[in-house]
Amino acid sequence: MTRVISYLEDQRLVVRSPHPTDGRQVVLSATEEGHALLREERRHKEAWLSRRLGELTADEREILRKAAPILDKLSRS
Repeated sequence: MTRVISYLEDQRLVVRSPHPTDGRQVVLSATEEGHALLREERRHKEAWLSRRLGELTADEREILRKAAPILDKLSRS
């Protein structure tokens, strides 16, 4: 984890700051560059999903719509 965080810092995607009450901890915050990268990645994923959903039949999309609550339940367990 230390290497990952160091890399993100080197890329100026996150900054460390001291924890306000526990000197053993640090708080990581995304920089504006980090937020921009997250927005871009999210946009790419949403575009990919939109294309894939567009390739499905109406019946397949309906099956997914009905399965969504079950998948959500599984993801929370």
